[in-house]
Amino acid sequence: MKVLPVIILGLLMDGLGQFTGYVFGEGDTSKGFLCYEFHRNQHLTKKEKDIAT
Repeated sequence: MKVLPVIILGLLMDGLGQFTGYVFGEGDTSKGFLCYEFHRNQHLTKKEKDIAT
């Protein structure tokens, strides 16, 4: 039962994030997101690139 407050807090934070998104709209997040998704290797650090190879 000790984990229940953490789960409730997580659900509340998720709901707050979704509510904020609905109220303020998506803005230009899709542009940034698409750039990140299609050019992910440009956003990796050297250490992450070494791990991936």
